[in-house]
Amino acid sequence: MNISSSESLASFNVKVLLLFDKFRGTLSAREAIEIVTSTAPEWAEIKGIGLSDGGEGLLEAIATERYTTSVHGPLGEKIIAEFGSSIDGSAIIEMSKASGLTLVGGKDSNDPIAASTIGTGELIKVAIERGYRSVVVGCGGSATTDGGLGAFEVLRNLRGFERVDVTCLYDVETTFLDAATDFAPQKGATSKQVQFLRRRLMGTAQIYQGVYGISPVDVPGSGAAGGLAGFLHCAGASLVRGFDYVAEALNLERHILECDVVVTGEGLLDEESFNGKVVGEVVKLARSASKPIFILCGDSEITPGSRFLEGLASPVTLKELVGIERSLNEPYSSLALAVDELFNREISHYRQN
Repeated sequence: MNISSSESLASFNVKVLLLFDKFRGTLSAREAIEIVTSTAPEWAEIKGIGLSDGGEGLLEAIATERYTTSVHGPLGEKIIAEFGSSIDGSAIIEMSKASGLTLVGGKDSNDPIAASTIGTGELIKVAIERGYRSVVVGCGGSATTDGGLGAFEVLRNLRGFERVDVTCLYDVETTFLDAATDFAPQKGATSKQVQFLRRRLMGTAQIYQGVYGISPVDVPGSGAAGGLAGFLHCAGASLVRGFDYVAEALNLERHILECDVVVTGEGLLDEESFNGKVVGEVVKLARSASKPIFILCGDSEITPGSRFLEGLASPVTLKELVGIERSLNEPYSSLALAVDELFNREISHYRQN
């Protein structure tokens, strides 16, 4: 394309919208956005928004203020945990900050039987005692399969809890009892422990039935965060898909309509990425707005030609560019190389159209 002297070069820039989840274990969404922004070519007008499906990264995505307080961690140790507040005055609780698997060093260091949501209950309690009457709880990234019993013990007799508007964000459709079967092994549980945890969840559901008059057992999403969502549902919380809540809070559809190209990304792209998670939901929104969409990730388990990638360019993966070891040990330089590959191979095309 020939550019006449009367035309501004800026008119041929490409407005690129980065919508990232975390690159788990290496980079937060915000860090990944900063790397892409600083290494993208000059013709790319970058806008970056860190997202969350309601689990890890929720505070980073929607909290406008952040605070710290002392609570009990998943295995009973005292820790300093963050919570926040949003622009509409709601308290934002990311349960992984108090009861998350990363706090214990992963599944190999976890005690899946003892792991408790007591710290999450304490965060909610602190928020209520500070005067918040609207509380948003992101359920994801937990070390726990206690059915929310730890949080229940903290909150059941808390004055005013019943008058607080609680919104529980979930990222899976798993029901209460299936939290043990589906996710406890990822938290270090053996097959025998999974059976025990499932039986314990049955007993916990009976407790909630007795106290609140309803059971969480068959409620979609009630198994999120090892059943914490089930407790909150019984206590009167609204269950909301996490990505939908975050997308609305950030006015995501408007941002997509205003851009030329969307780039989404996360650490590991797999089939779960397209089951209510950030990447899959961003792909849906971009497609519905007829926007080109590209995926940048650490690694991909999606095979070429998969229905999940229908109509999309192949994901740019750090593993393919530099190898898994370097991508984990040198995430900044690895992502910078991926940016060069993505922008020059794919996105530069949109300067010519």
